[in-house]
Amino acid sequence: MKLAIISTCAISVLLLTACIDAKKTKSWKIKPSAPKGTGLYYIQREVATFVQKNLNSDGTVKFSELIRKSLESLQSDFCQIREEKITETLLYGQACKKGLAKLYQEKKCGDEFCIILTSLNEGVWAKEQVKEFMKAKTDKEAFKQLRNIFNMVMERTCRCGMDLLATFVNCSDSFSGSFLGAFVDKQILDPDFLRMIHGVTESVMGHICAKANGRGKCYTRLFDVLQTLFEWYQVSEGTVRVAGGKPSYDETCAQFDLTKLWGEDYSAEEAKNSISDQLCREDCSRLYKKKLLGCCVRNMANDKVLEKKVRDLGEFIRNNFQDVLSDSDVSYVFQKLVNGYGPVLDLVRNYDCNGGSNKNDKCQKGTI
Repeated sequence: MKLAIISTCAISVLLLTACIDAKKTKSWKIKPSAPKGTGLYYIQREVATFVQKNLNSDGTVKFSELIRKSLESLQSDFCQIREEKITETLLYGQACKKGLAKLYQEKKCGDEFCIILTSLNEGVWAKEQVKEFMKAKTDKEAFKQLRNIFNMVMERTCRCGMDLLATFVNCSDSFSGSFLGAFVDKQILDPDFLRMIHGVTESVMGHICAKANGRGKCYTRLFDVLQTLFEWYQVSEGTVRVAGGKPSYDETCAQFDLTKLWGEDYSAEEAKNSISDQLCREDCSRLYKKKLLGCCVRNMANDKVLEKKVRDLGEFIRNNFQDVLSDSDVSYVFQKLVNGYGPVLDLVRNYDCNGGSNKNDKCQKGTI
């Protein structure tokens, strides 16, 4: 658990440390509130380390003056799409700027980069969220705050995400010849690749943004699943405690063999069988159906059109991103995802502990 947390945070630290000006102002010192020995404590400790190294006391990132000025210029340029008249831009392509401005005028979307850059340059929102997260003493408190952020992001994504992506797909030629486009791998700007990304994202968002009976949208269900998996990961890892006391259910229901899920010596089929055996424990099956395998999850797994789009995208990446996949770590993760996709789909589609199949269950779109 510790290694996973530290590795994730270390990547973020390294990315920002490359841009830091050591002469910047006071660091912002904060401490974990969760009890020592809990998973939440280790996460808060890494967040505190990251903040002290990379954020000023006002919540802004310790960028060098040159990078800060560049970000301010970007902010000004992206925020101009909210105005009636826009000026020429070489930063990300005039066609893209016009497309974003049109999108903002029609749907009040397209200013997402303006919002992000404003938050990054001013630091106020980020500081408030970090302070709130560091106050959490239990997983429940931490996830309550994270849920609010997640819901805010997903509401905006469901309303604007596909239009924003379509705008950049349509202006990719303009973007590729711009200043920012010079820093993006040409393969990523390939029209075929962008269309495939758009297709997969459109299908996924169709499920995630669907209405869920009595509980908002399906992304609320997705967050519930992620929270459950985090708790069960801690139980399975066994080296940390869940912040907030023991769960109300039998903890053995949350103990999965993690070595079989990601170990080099186990195939995707073996991992699926291991999970299936655990899911079919008679004393735990009702818990799993309630916590993990609702209709929002099932509907997505049963979408054959989405499956084909994902497989086609995987094949395209395998054939056209050889430089990226030459990295052994990237290649390992990619191969694990490709090999595990089919067995995971099969497990969710046909989860039935009596040897039957649930694929005929009446899961109407938008139900949990």
